[in-house]
Amino acid sequence: HHPVDWRALNIPDYLTIIQRPMDMQTVANKLGGLDAKCEEFPREYTSPLEFRDDVRLIFDNCRKYNPEGSDVRVMGDQVSDLFENRWRSLKMASKVEAEVWR
Repeated sequence: HHPVDWRALNIPDYLTIIQRPMDMQTVANKLGGLDAKCEEFPREYTSPLEFRDDVRLIFDNCRKYNPEGSDVRVMGDQVSDLFENRWRSLKMASKVEAEVWR
């Protein structure tokens, strides 16, 4: 859930391949911390769609860097599927769009 430590993992090409790194800790911080009330990290998202886009970026980066069939890619794809199914069930995109058009 922390940023990819490309130095410790000895993957110096990571930042060449991944131009916009994103990780769950950064998403949590942008939500205002794990309890959404953290004074150290004020909420940055102004829309649930911004949150969705950052979470999707995590999985896009995972697919971009890790080859198909690798453990990291397989697990990333599984968690991505869980997220997308949950997101669809919330019907959040249509709720947000309805608010914008009011």
